[in-house]
Amino acid sequence: MSEPTCATCVYWHPEGEGSDTGHCRRSAPRLRFARPSYGDDDDTPAWPPTIDTDWCGEHRPGNLTLDLDGGSNG
Repeated sequence: MSEPTCATCVYWHPEGEGSDTGHCRRSAPRLRFARPSYGDDDDTPAWPPTIDTDWCGEHRPGNLTLDLDGGSNG
């Protein structure tokens, strides 16, 4: 059985093929507040950034992948 991590969750969307970073798409994007001290000046809504080994209490296992260009497949 796979570990319940972001990498095995249906809601996780990696940033690119083979990437270990991505975004959790379980809920709608949330407003991020800019942190100028970190060189961040963007306060637009975004999905929470995660890495593939992160986990949460809302993990949903499955082989379904989300096609962000027009539906789901799997």
